[in-house]
Amino acid sequence: MADRRWLAALWWLGVLFLVQGLGGAARAQALPTPPAASELVLDAEFLAWRDARAAVRVGVSRDWRPIDVLDEQGRYTGLSGDLLRTLAGMLGLRTEVRGFGDYSELMAAARRGEIDLLPSMARSPQREGELLFTDSYVELPVAYVGRRGVTDFSVEHGFGGRRVAVERGSPVHELLRTRYPDAELLVVSDTATALKAVSIGEADVYLGALPPTHHAVEALRLDNLEVLETTTSELGRLHFAVSPAAAPLRDALDAALRRLDPQWLAQLAAAWQPRYLLLSPQRASGEALSPAQRAEVARLGELRVGFDQGFSPINAVGADGQPAGFAIELFRRAAGHAGVRYRFEPQSTFAAGLEAVRQGRLDVMLSAVRTDDRLQFARFVGPYYSAPSVLVTRLEDGWSTLEALAGRTLAIDRAHYLIPAIRREMPSVQVREVDSVEAALEEVAQRRAEAMITNLEVAASYINRSYLGQLQVSGTVPGRPSELYFMVRQDLPLVAQALRAGLDAIPENERAMLANAWLRVQYRSGLDWRDIAVVVGPGLLLLVAVLVFSLFYNARLQALVRARRQAERMLQLERDAARAATAAKADFLAEMGHEIRTPVSAIAGGLELLQREPLPAHARDLVRAIGRAADRLVELLNNLLDMAKLEAHKIALHPAPTDLGALVRDLAEEFAPAARAKQVALVARGTEHWRRPVMADAMRVRQVLGNLLSNAIKFTAHGSVEVRMLPPEHVSDGVRKLVLQVQDTGRGMSADVTARLFTRFEQAPGTATHYGGTGLGLTIVRELLGLMGGQVSVHSVPGQGSCFTVEIPLVLAPSAGEPGAAARRPVARLLLVEDGEVNQLLYAEQLRQRGFDTAVCSSAEAAYELLEREPADLVITDIHLPGMSGQQFALALRGRWPDLAVVAFTAEDDPDLHAAWAADFEMVLDKPQRVDDTHWIDMLCERFEPAPRSPAATAPRAAVSVWGELDAAAG
Repeated sequence: MADRRWLAALWWLGVLFLVQGLGGAARAQALPTPPAASELVLDAEFLAWRDARAAVRVGVSRDWRPIDVLDEQGRYTGLSGDLLRTLAGMLGLRTEVRGFGDYSELMAAARRGEIDLLPSMARSPQREGELLFTDSYVELPVAYVGRRGVTDFSVEHGFGGRRVAVERGSPVHELLRTRYPDAELLVVSDTATALKAVSIGEADVYLGALPPTHHAVEALRLDNLEVLETTTSELGRLHFAVSPAAAPLRDALDAALRRLDPQWLAQLAAAWQPRYLLLSPQRASGEALSPAQRAEVARLGELRVGFDQGFSPINAVGADGQPAGFAIELFRRAAGHAGVRYRFEPQSTFAAGLEAVRQGRLDVMLSAVRTDDRLQFARFVGPYYSAPSVLVTRLEDGWSTLEALAGRTLAIDRAHYLIPAIRREMPSVQVREVDSVEAALEEVAQRRAEAMITNLEVAASYINRSYLGQLQVSGTVPGRPSELYFMVRQDLPLVAQALRAGLDAIPENERAMLANAWLRVQYRSGLDWRDIAVVVGPGLLLLVAVLVFSLFYNARLQALVRARRQAERMLQLERDAARAATAAKADFLAEMGHEIRTPVSAIAGGLELLQREPLPAHARDLVRAIGRAADRLVELLNNLLDMAKLEAHKIALHPAPTDLGALVRDLAEEFAPAARAKQVALVARGTEHWRRPVMADAMRVRQVLGNLLSNAIKFTAHGSVEVRMLPPEHVSDGVRKLVLQVQDTGRGMSADVTARLFTRFEQAPGTATHYGGTGLGLTIVRELLGLMGGQVSVHSVPGQGSCFTVEIPLVLAPSAGEPGAAARRPVARLLLVEDGEVNQLLYAEQLRQRGFDTAVCSSAEAAYELLEREPADLVITDIHLPGMSGQQFALALRGRWPDLAVVAFTAEDDPDLHAAWAADFEMVLDKPQRVDDTHWIDMLCERFEPAPRSPAATAPRAAVSVWGELDAAAG
């Protein structure tokens, strides 16, 4: 080795002396002879473009050897330089070359129109929009380069936290920013600077074309670098690029490239390949360990290698009791190449093996995913295999994403690498940890969970063996594949290096053979010819009989298969029709609900206002009876619509900062009159425990608690109803669990009644005729809590009462002064635009009770006239106005009054519509169903607050009367 380095040093010294005098001649001898001039038919447009300028302006990187070389005298050589010289001669072009420090400077000059032609350009989406490209003239291999000794390089999960060095403005820079947004980048000016940054530890990986990388490594003698992985991609295909103004040049260059002999072009590319010296950065083979290192590994003795025996076909225990599987066989070959001695120790679960490595009872664990927390006690070798992590569900279900499982149960084997991410990013998914993959699959099969997660190959293996016709792979977890490594104890670095060298020594065809043997499900059909030979041995007559029988049997089997496929198609059509009918029913109910609920709610609200007026006793009783009937109708309608939307997954939550203590107190006060009417005591306790606001959908929380309180009061003839809020339970940082109980002293229920209590249309025996109702209230409670990630349970004793317990995980809201806490906007004048006369009275009264100076009108035209006479700070508008939509109205208002805040007001409860309207309004509010329903105005007050009007606005009383007169005129 020392002799070779000495000879290399002498070679470099000779080059330094001879390069000036002999460099040009040497290169001329190395390059192939250009092709003979051939006749090119050049079109008139190109000839006019060429003759209109003295020279073609060429922009190149100053030093991207051996592709682009621009010396101090301005001579442009290299692979692209020599090719351009040949093409220029064929096209009769004169060139003027200008060098740039990096790609971003080069592209900036092209955008300013200072450059006509850019050689050595790879395509990228951004460049495609700014330049025109010729055909590709050379394809270079692309490589990831890192420091020697890396055993666990992978591009997944943002390169595993490694920093990537990249040239500023290059296609690689653009690729990494878009495809790997989580990757940490070190942006530098050129290839040499990037490689030096990796060599000294400022970065961990460089991605770029391999020939310039080789040249820079050799020139800078960076002997601690090696190629971690090579690939081919669009990044390695080089083109000439021209500015849009030079389009005729692009067509002429393409014509000239097509006239070149491909063999001559290949010789030109080969002539500029670097002469590799001792520092050629190739990854070491299986013999990379020195004899001393191999001896040290041998002194470690027999390594204890563990594997999860329930992770077939990756690793398992075979029928003969011996370890078997893809990872097992791959490890055996890697250990053989590295000279490692070992013994396998099967683990009952992956969690047990992980803990054994952590405690030092195992030296290696097969088939582990590399995570930050595991790096604290282990090293990783690989990856040797990657497959998607998939969702497995029952055949009748179709949960394709984790987001779709909100409020539902996900089974997963303990210590799975995705558990922390799921708990952090999707707290509403109820994670149930079990011991193994098989146990998780059984949870789904037995309907104790809706889905489970595992490796694709493992899922396919188990389903084919045990769950055909029951379970299916229904979706994937994007961006988080099951990328498998050998996990080695942290204090055994030489073992990790040896296994890395052993893996690299396994030929690719041998790896492919192992993968095909273990990771592909093979289906075989037909008869074995040796069996046929045995059967037909007695004679030709028996052979003919068997063949006739086989033909008859196959024909019958095909007929059965065709019949089954036809039945399956019919079932599919029927299922599609049923789904379409369900969707149509939900859409019909939603549309009719909006049309019916608005006038019914207006009737109920008007009756409540009428009860406040002085009426004769018999009239007051009549109005109260009609009001109760209207309230009941509104309740039934709301329950039916909510149930339809829950079935169609069309109810979305709208979390906002919520004071739960105040919410419970307000709700208790709201139900107090109903309790007093039955001489039942209603008490709320523990609200002082919940003083800090949390992020919750207050309307849905009120709906849940309101249903429970309504039932408790309804079924309690005497005694009390108590609402208890237990102190917050710590779940994780920023997350607390709400435990709320509603206990009554009513009639109670038996165990068989409570078992079906949350089923649709189910009611306790004898209650439907006595108390009425649809049996949907508690079903809606359960479904809403599922959306929130919570649950409800009941404990009841006949004759002693019932206790309903609600549990919901909630995120703490930002406190005042924390990020996310916004100041409220003052409102001195508010205009309500609503075309329903009763609703005008209801909503305006609620706004005025909160201190808002409110005026009302019923159309967009009246609103314009009011705002012209006296401006407002806030407009609340119905989303459906006569002759104009609320969105059109909002755009028109902002066109005339840019600073005016506009809020939408709607009875629609479709989350898709709310999302579409959110871009046009400050916020979207749901219309209240009752006078005492103040949820909408609570949400409004979170963003706006009443402000006293200025003297100029309040002094003339005539202004107030004008608003009132215009309101009356608007009708």
